[in-house]
Amino acid sequence: GADAELAWTSFNSSVKTYRLSRVEFHGAENKKHSTQKPTRLMRWCIDKYSKDTDIILDPFLGSGTTAVACKELNRRYIGIEINPEYCEIAKKRLFNTQESLF
Repeated sequence: GADAELAWTSFNSSVKTYRLSRVEFHGAENKKHSTQKPTRLMRWCIDKYSKDTDIILDPFLGSGTTAVACKELNRRYIGIEINPEYCEIAKKRLFNTQESLF
């Protein structure tokens, strides 16, 4: 397996890498989806490449990692998912996620 995730943006910057340990990437979180990314990685991407006033769109929400990261960062988001099973998983994850107090 990979020991890094590439974080790519269309902004005027080079490709950035975010290094994760194998444990963090392959199982530290209770994975609910086959391509689920660590919440910590998504928080980093959102925090680094968006403003507080932006709305984050995830057109393939899956288990809701992007929405969870947005909620933790007090960011607005829109998530789209076609699979009702993953919609329920994302809904439960969001219900159990606390917004940041700061």
